[in-house]
Amino acid sequence: MRTVLVHNVRRPAREEIFRRLSKRLGVDLLFVREKHAYRPWDTDKGAFPYKLMPGRYLTGFFFPSSKLFRMLEPYDVIMLSDTFELSFTNLLIIMRFGHRKKYVYWTESFDWDYYHPAKYLKFPLPKWKLIFIFLHVISLIQFILWCAAVLILFSRMVSVVRII
Repeated sequence: MRTVLVHNVRRPAREEIFRRLSKRLGVDLLFVREKHAYRPWDTDKGAFPYKLMPGRYLTGFFFPSSKLFRMLEPYDVIMLSDTFELSFTNLLIIMRFGHRKKYVYWTESFDWDYYHPAKYLKFPLPKWKLIFIFLHVISLIQFILWCAAVLILFSRMVSVVRII
């Protein structure tokens, strides 16, 4: 089975696992970008083969071009990264390929019991925590609006195709 990992960025801490996935297991790697502009990481560009995804950033989300779907067509298994910036891209990939592909959800989450937010929220909340929560709520609302816009767009595209 041909497998691809869709991930946001090459990080030095994950170079070894990416190299092993590529060389030992034959997993192809697709990244949004090689590095963040605000993080001066050094990565070994020849450590493993990879490709960069075609698309653009808008409002914190990565919007893939249609070339990405053509790049993913030959794969049987798609490993999707759980990063926030790829959440919209993951949704589009699943909507595009549906049940024709198998999916693996690549997560780098932490132990929920240890980091549970209720452990750190003591009322009344300090001002900086309220601002932090407010910004996360705004980001979530923005994501929901983007998803709604995409669903409306796809529902209209399907109805246009039916008319034709």
